[in-house]
Formats: sequence, structure tokens, C-alpha cells
Amino acid sequence: RVHARPHDPPGARRIFQLQVGLTLIFRAILLVLLAALPASVHGIPVPNIPGYTPKIYVSRKEYLLLLKGKAFLDKKNFPQAIEIFSRAETVNPKSIAVFWEGASHESSALQRIALWKESSKEKDKELRFDESEISKHLKRALQAYQKSLQFFPDTALSCYRIGKMALIHQQDLVSAERHLLEATRIAPNEAPYRTALARIYLILKRYPEARKECETALTENNFAVQSEAHLVLGWIELEQRNFLRAAEELKLSLSLDPSQGLCHYYLAKSYEGTGETTLAIESYENFQRQFVPTALQEIDLLQETDKILQLYRRRKK
Repeated sequence: RVHARPHDPPGARRIFQLQVGLTLIFRAILLVLLAALPASVHGIPVPNIPGYTPKIYVSRKEYLLLLKGKAFLDKKNFPQAIEIFSRAETVNPKSIAVFWEGASHESSALQRIALWKESSKEKDKELRFDESEISKHLKRALQAYQKSLQFFPDTALSCYRIGKMALIHQQDLVSAERHLLEATRIAPNEAPYRTALARIYLILKRYPEARKECETALTENNFAVQSEAHLVLGWIELEQRNFLRAAEELKLSLSLDPSQGLCHYYLAKSYEGTGETTLAIESYENFQRQFVPTALQEIDLLQETDKILQLYRRRKK
């Protein structure tokens, strides 16, 4: 670097000025090039699908939209999140935003169902429970997850989400089993995938396979996952009319995760089987208080519980 001094000859000053000018031009070009480079080159984390390890390269514009959409999703502002992720997809039709758009649609549907459950007044329930709107969000979520899997193959979480939605919202056991088996193949150590697969085997009455998946899940050092595994094991015992064993498993599930609302429903069924009517009523009431449904047919469970309790109360009178 040349430092021009007052007593330097005019030629040295011109060289100094030229070098300063070239440095400024070079810096400007470098900043323009950096702005055009993929965000991952800068080491900036892209809002990625959890568990998907390959590097994803995005433009600065797409990156900023992803970041903005994820912020809205985290704040549970689902309409804004959906809009921002849709804009990211116009920038890049194969954007990772498609997964997050699916997550936003699914969360929006679940939020509407939760609001329905929390409404104490029947009038509020009618206003908040719009089945067509919930179904629309669930359908769009499934479509987005399917697109995500096309663009980003070997994504265990996308397989898991599609499998769970096929099971819970569509009752499509063939699709559910296929996608959940693929999820466990890609990520064999993810215990939640195992318990979801165990539910399918349970419905198909393939009890040994269901037990095996639950036993694998129980090795995970996670109370919520262990609680889910014990719930499924209790459900298996209930299906086989082993009511005492079912109650033991279900109470164990609740001890690990008291928020496991569905446990109360199956526990009530177990007490019905053992003839403990008072405990059955108490469990049905706990189920109504604690359970927030995640699907339309689970709302039917709540309505069925209403009928059962009315029947019990009539008998008591």
C-alpha cells in the first residue's frame, strides 16, 4: 500500500489516488457478488426441514422470505406465514418453503379445532367450527408435504407428516403404512415414527408388530414418546380384553405425560370392562376436560363421550 506524503512527487500521489479508486471499485463489485450468492455460502442458516441434512442453496430474496415466513409461523400467525411462503415459491418453484407452507396449513387447521374445543358456549362452537375450512387446510397441507417429498427425497419428516395425516385425517391405512415405513427406514432412531407405525399395526390387529415398534420407542429417553408407547400398549391390551393390564399401561402413560388426553378415554373403556363404573365416569370426564382433538373424527370421540356420560348419569338416577 502506497502512503502519499505532502513532499512526495506528483506521480506518487496519482498512484495513491488510483489505488484508492480501484480498491473502492473492487469492494463494490465484491458486495454485489456476495448479495447474488446463495445464502448458504455465507454460512447463513436456511429454515430447513428438521432432520434433512443435505445443504440447501437459496437466493438472498428467497432466504429473506423464508426467514420472514418462519417468524410468522413461530408467532402462530398462520395466514401471513402461508402468504409469505407462497411468495417464496414464486421466486423458486422448488423452494423449501413448500414444506413450511404445509406446516402452516396443518397448524391452522389444528388451531381451529383447538379453538372449537376451548369454546364453552354452544354458540361460539358453531361460529368457530367450520368443517369445510378445516378440511381445506388439511388437504392443502397434505398436497404441500407431497410436493416437498418430490423436491427433497429421503426427507423422513415429510414421510412422517404424510403418513400421520393419511392415518388421522383420511383413514388411508395403505398410504399411512407406506410413508411411515419409509420414515423409519430413513430415520430408524426417531421414536415418534415408531409409535405412529405401531398405531397402524394396532388398527390392522397386527399386535406383535405393534408391540415391537412400541418396545423400540420405549428405549428412547423421552417421556412424551414413552407415554405414547404405553398408550398404544394399553390400547392393544384393551383390544384383547385384558382390562387390568390395559389400565396399568394407560396409568403408566399418564404418569409420564399427564397431558396425554386420549389416555383417559381408553382408561374409561378399561374401567367399563372391569365393572368400575365410578372410575369410568371420572375418566370420561377427564377426557372431555383435557383432550384437544387433532382431527375431525376425534371430535366424534368427544361427542360419543357426551352420549356415554348422559347414559351413565341416567342409570345413576
